Amino acid sequence: MNRYATNSMIRQFEQAMKDSTDVDYIVPCSLNVMNSVACAIFAHKHGKLNLLLFKDGSYIERNHVLGMKGEMK
Repeated sequence: MNRYATNSMIRQFEQAMKDSTDVDYIVPCSLNVMNSVACAIFAHKHGKLNLLLFKDGSYIERNHVLGMKGEMK
């Protein structure tokens, strides 16, 4: 995937996440820009972000409930 083709990334990730639910997780890996786009799409779609982070040989969960648009100051 071309790290500079972010519009293409967004289209592909939106399609890949069309059936995602708010109990699914993002596992950050690979290119930082891909992680950023995937997390933004997931958070926008579900109003929360669920991450699985690899630490010391196992995965840990991190769940973040995000405010509605306009609430962040």
